[in-house]
Amino acid sequence: MNDTSIYIIILQVIILIAIYVFRNSVPTFLKEKAKNIATKQDIGKITSEIESVKSEFNKDLEILKSNLSLKKQASFSIQENKRILIYELVETFNTWLYSIVNFSFSGYNIQNIGEIKTHRKNLEKHKLDFNVIENKLNIFYNNKEFDELKKNLTIETLKMQYLLDQAISEYELKLYEKHHLEIEDYYERTLAQNNIQTEIFEITGKYYKEMTELYKKTNSLNLEFTRYLKNELEKDILK
Repeated sequence: MNDTSIYIIILQVIILIAIYVFRNSVPTFLKEKAKNIATKQDIGKITSEIESVKSEFNKDLEILKSNLSLKKQASFSIQENKRILIYELVETFNTWLYSIVNFSFSGYNIQNIGEIKTHRKNLEKHKLDFNVIENKLNIFYNNKEFDELKKNLTIETLKMQYLLDQAISEYELKLYEKHHLEIEDYYERTLAQNNIQTEIFEITGKYYKEMTELYKKTNSLNLEFTRYLKNELEKDILK
């Protein structure tokens, strides 16, 4: 056997071995390759789904944060408005109360009697201001104990204003009566005027006495009412 024949035989063996290896290895490699590709595709799909869920979660989270922020702001706004209105309620009430208490009949006569009417109009305005703040506060604050204290205080204050209104009406009537006496005789007219003046003193004296008693009770209720509101404000601050 010559060298050429040997080379041909060796080449044939190598080809057979190569065919065997290719037949058994390549399909496995291709399968693994295809499997890897499929796996990568699945992972990519899963990752995409996770990112989508994460994105939706983040959106929901932002909405939740926004809602919580708005809720917190709303809560703060309610408490802040409540505190402001409590201050205003105390202020408007005391303005109304002291406008009643501080009224004095001294210095009035038939020439400046119009100033009394102005004072009465101011009293009504102060009462209205108090009622307006009261109604506003009811939007932010509802409490039975508060309502009861406020009701009792308002009732007593209205009694005081009614007492003042009655005294002013009687006072005005006597001033007109004193000024418009149709008595020609000087002595008799002077005597009649003195009698009317005595009646005026009796009216004002009775008024001051009754007003003092009413004010004692009203002031006691006002102190209780103010202490209660002060405690409520302190509770809000500590929250």
